[in-house]
Amino acid sequence: MKKIVAFLLALVMLTSLTLIALAAGEKTGTTTLTAVVPEADYTIHVPANVTLEYGKTDEQMVGDYWVSDFVNMPIAAGEHEPFVNIKTVATCLSDGTNTIPVTYIFKLDGSWEHTLDHKVTNTSGEQITDMGITENYKSTIGAMISAEDWASAAPGTYTATITFNFSIYTGE
Repeated sequence: MKKIVAFLLALVMLTSLTLIALAAGEKTGTTTLTAVVPEADYTIHVPANVTLEYGKTDEQMVGDYWVSDFVNMPIAAGEHEPFVNIKTVATCLSDGTNTIPVTYIFKLDGSWEHTLDHKVTNTSGEQITDMGITENYKSTIGAMISAEDWASAAPGTYTATITFNFSIYTGE
C-alpha cells in the first residue's frame, strides 16, 4: 500500500508540475539599444590670397590659420585628446613655364623662435608641414624668396598654391 500511495503521490506531483509549466508557457522579449554618434564639425580659417612684394627677401606674411567652433568632438581613444591635424601641401611659384622656389615658414605658438621652414622647388605640390591645432592654437604661415631666385626670375605673373587638409585626430 505504501508503494501505491507513493506512486500516486509522485504521479500527482508530476502532473501538477506539467500543468504549471503548460499554463505559464515560455515568453521572450527584446530591447533594442541605439547609439547615435554625431558627426564632428568645426570651422576652418585659412589665409586670404596674398601678393608677395617683389625683391623682398625676408619673411612675408601669408596669414594665420586655425580652427574654431568645435561641435561633437570625438572621445579620445589614445593618450591624446582629440585635435585637428593639418597637413599643408604647397607649390613653388610658377607662371606656367618658369618657376621661383619658395621657402615656406611657420610661426609656432605665435613666435618665429620655433620656426619650421621648408623650401619648395616644384609645381606638383609637396607636403611642407603636418601639425595639430586646437581651438586655442593659431599658426601663421609666411613665405621667403632668396635674392638669387628673385634675380633669376623671368618677367611674368607667378602663382603658388597652398592647400590645408584638416582632419580630426583622436589619438589612435
